[in-house]
Amino acid sequence: MSMKKGITFRHWLSRVSLLGVLMSASVAMAQCPTPSTLSSAATCGQGATLTASGSTGLYRWYNQPSGGSVLGTGATFSTPAMYAQATYYVEAVNSYNNPNCVSPRAALVVTVNPLAMPTITGDTVTCGGTATLSAAGSTGLYRWYSGPTGGAVLATGANFTPPGTLQSTTYYVEATNNLNPVSTVNFNYNGGQQSWTVPAGVFSIVVDMEGAEGSRTTN
Repeated sequence: MSMKKGITFRHWLSRVSLLGVLMSASVAMAQCPTPSTLSSAATCGQGATLTASGSTGLYRWYNQPSGGSVLGTGATFSTPAMYAQATYYVEAVNSYNNPNCVSPRAALVVTVNPLAMPTITGDTVTCGGTATLSAAGSTGLYRWYSGPTGGAVLATGANFTPPGTLQSTTYYVEATNNLNPVSTVNFNYNGGQQSWTVPAGVFSIVVDMEGAEGSRTTN
């Protein structure tokens, strides 16, 4: 009598295990077709509009190839202001709420075109006189310098009157989309070195350091 019960018990365990395997296989996520994408380019400092089509018609946008937070949904996505090339990703789903069909993500590379150079008009003056220099075109926002790269901003605006000079002097002007860009970056100090790349066009940085001794601000 005890042997029959043992055999029956083992047979029942075998059936339960098989049922468990079948149930776990039935809930696997289905895969939707990968959407078609249309890449875009942005002018430096402006956003780009990305477009997806095909597949389910429902799309989720990301800034990484897997995982991450959803940046937006829908057939189009507008990026924030772009200053360097970046890649965005889009996936198709059959439902925005609890989808059971998700496609592989398609990548869209957004290239950034530099601002157009402004056109300039120089001036000729008598020795010791003052000149008026003019810039036009591009964004309409200009910064004047005494050197071809770096250096302090001498003036802003379409016209610049340098100080009187006794010799020929060259000045430089650049177009920008923001005369006074302001951005905040927070670092949570972890005991090691931290790096940050200063964006193009930034000519002043304020650092606020807080620690056990309180807050310190330096330029």
